[in-house]
Amino acid sequence: MAKLSTVSKKGQTTIPQEVRKSLDLHEGDYIVFEIADNGSAILRKVRAEDEERDWMKSIEMTLAPEWSRDDDDDL
Repeated sequence: MAKLSTVSKKGQTTIPQEVRKSLDLHEGDYIVFEIADNGSAILRKVRAEDEERDWMKSIEMTLAPEWSRDDDDDL
């Protein structure tokens, strides 16, 4: 399915109804644009498990220095 949409001068666009329906998109949902090396883009809905995985990665990056301290083994 290919659907056309325009981009406003503020960089905004409307996702066509057929695309929203196909992706089960609703107000408040998150979407992600994946850009390929050839310049094409894929639009996909962010699922709850994707959000949870990203949240866990951000926590891991924040706590990683704490988790890898040598003096933790002494506790």
